[in-house]
Formats: sequence, C-alpha cells, structure tokens
Amino acid sequence: CLLPINGKPMLFYIIDHLLEQGVTPITVCAGWEAWKVQTAVQTRYPKVAFLNLEMQSVYVLDTGIGTSMSRRIRKVYSLISIAPALICYGDEFADVNVAELKAILEKEKTEAVVTLYQAPSPFGIAQVENNRLIKLHEKPALEWVSIGYAIVDGPALGSSESAEDLVQVLNRLGAEKCAVYRHKGKRWTVNTLSDWEEAERAMSDFRG
Repeated sequence: CLLPINGKPMLFYIIDHLLEQGVTPITVCAGWEAWKVQTAVQTRYPKVAFLNLEMQSVYVLDTGIGTSMSRRIRKVYSLISIAPALICYGDEFADVNVAELKAILEKEKTEAVVTLYQAPSPFGIAQVENNRLIKLHEKPALEWVSIGYAIVDGPALGSSESAEDLVQVLNRLGAEKCAVYRHKGKRWTVNTLSDWEEAERAMSDFRG
C-alpha cells in the first residue's frame, strides 16, 4: 500500500479521497512491516492517533502478519464499533461517491452494499461460429467485478472468531441482504509492474 504512484503512496490516494468524501474515522489495518505504515501515515497526517489514544480522523492498527482480511475487519469493528463500516483494499483506488453508496444502503434497507466495476478485457475477444470469425471485439468490457468499497453493517460480519472471509460474508447475505453499486468512474488496481506503469499514467490527476 506504500508503493509510490507519481511519488505518492497508493494508500494516500485512498485516504485523501475518503477524507474529501467526509469519511471519518479511517482505520488502516496494517500487517507486514506495520511500523512503516504507521510512520508514513503519521508523517502525512500529523493529527493521526492510534487506537489506544484520543479519537482522531485516521488510525493505524497493527493486525498482525498473516491475518485474513475478514479477521482484520472484525478486530477493528470490535474496538471502535462503527456501523456500517466502509471496507476498502489497499491496492485499489476508485473515485467512488460514498454518499451515493450510503444512499443505496438506506434505500434498499440491506445489511451491505458492494461496489462493482465493469472491467475491460486486456485482450481482444473473438466471436466464432463453425470455425469462422463472426466478429473481433477489441478489449471489450467484461462482467461486473467487485473492487472493494463495500459498506457492511458490523453485526453482518459475524463474531470476532468467525472464519468467514469477506466474500463468504457477502455470499451469505445474498440478494435479500446485499445490494450493489455500479461504479462508472475511475478505478485502478496495482498488482503487477504493468498495473503500476498504467497507474502512473492514469493517476496524474490525483497527485494531491
């Protein structure tokens, strides 16, 4: 999450966007080399506090190495008891309108809302029939994929000892208790060198 994009860590793009959207408090669930995350966040956001100090807008919590994402989330919820909680990934940025996301939760009266994005294929897709090319689609939009930015009511996450991961939680809630928000704005994920290079080009508008 500290990988620099145009000289600014990926994490800071996420935090800055959430702060601009009025989302507080923000808790960063850190694992491997959590102290580096704590130091970087404290330097960028001078008013940062940790969970054993007074309330501030941004926190860093060392949730341990090898801890599953769902256990990290449950640990935070058990400490600050904020419901509903907005859950984001540290390697994914999207300019999601949080107010619209919350409005769907309230309108649909569900326990969760998951954000979806229609990701383009990195390849051309061939439509073939009887060994003949019908049409070649150049990098078409594929199925709607989950990109994080999910709002989940704390009780829906289950107990702190639950072994369910976030995907299992959302699947358990199903259509009756989980709505979707289709994001059509900007979105980047960084998992490979080519992802990073593309993010460097695309995120120049978000230097901050």
